[in-house]
Amino acid sequence: MNIIVSLLLMAITVAGGSIAWPRLTNQPRPEPLEQIHNVVKDTSLGKSFATILGVSSQSAEPINVASEASKLTASIMKTAQERAAKIVVTQAVRQLVAQIGSLPPEEQAQIQELLCKPAESP
Repeated sequence: MNIIVSLLLMAITVAGGSIAWPRLTNQPRPEPLEQIHNVVKDTSLGKSFATILGVSSQSAEPINVASEASKLTASIMKTAQERAAKIVVTQAVRQLVAQIGSLPPEEQAQIQELLCKPAESP
C-alpha cells in the first residue's frame, strides 16, 4: 500500500513539475520531463493546472524566487515587530497598574481622578 501511495505521489510531483517548469526557470525542460509534459498537457487536469499557474502559453515568466523570499521575509518581520510592540505595551501597562496598586489610597485616588477626569465641555 505504501509503495502505491509513494508511486502515485511521485507521478503527481513529476507531472506537476513538468507543467510548472516555465514558472521555475528560463531553462528548457529536460527531455524526460518534456516527454511527460507532452502527455500531461493535453489532459483536462493538466490544462487546469497550467491555467492556474499561468503557464498555458509559451510566454510564461518564471517566478523570481529571491524577490518572493524577500517579500515573505519583510512580511514576517513586520508581523513580528507588531507582535513585539503589543507585548511591550501590555507589559508596560501591567507594571504601571502594579505600581499604582502599591501606592497609598490617597495617591491612587489622585491618579484615578487625573485619568478618569471627564472631558471639559466648550
